[in-house]
Amino acid sequence: MKKRVGFGIGLLLLWVGCSFFSPAELSEMIPGMSKQMDKLECWLTITFKKYPSGIDPRDVQVKFSSMALEQPEVFDWEYIAAHDVISLGFMQGFKENPASVPEGRPPLEVPLKVNFPLHAKQYLYTAGETIELTAELFWGGKKVASSNRTIEHVYE
Repeated sequence: MKKRVGFGIGLLLLWVGCSFFSPAELSEMIPGMSKQMDKLECWLTITFKKYPSGIDPRDVQVKFSSMALEQPEVFDWEYIAAHDVISLGFMQGFKENPASVPEGRPPLEVPLKVNFPLHAKQYLYTAGETIELTAELFWGGKKVASSNRTIEHVYE
């Protein structure tokens, strides 16, 4: 019994360590319908922690995939930086985040909040399957973070 507990704790520490040492993280993934209720969108917060060596720091992509999407969708650093916003408070709207600009490097330790428009299928025929949306962050061509959420509420 001691070996199993030790092995489980070791796996947990490895998982926590991998996310701790990752150069970036994804958080606050909030998928849903747009205000006009005409398309799927996903709010996602990206935090870059340290620049990986040997790459162009602007070689950033966020890839969304789901059985609900027409096809996987990829957004680059130019899109992310141009659409990064800061909340003005509850129901007050947003303003551009001056910390991120398309021609600059991703700012470190600054949460970037971006709304990604997604092309979802109008109808889904599932047999009790969980419908998930996955976001993956690639930096220098290497996956450095991912997150997923269920999106059944969009199709009710």
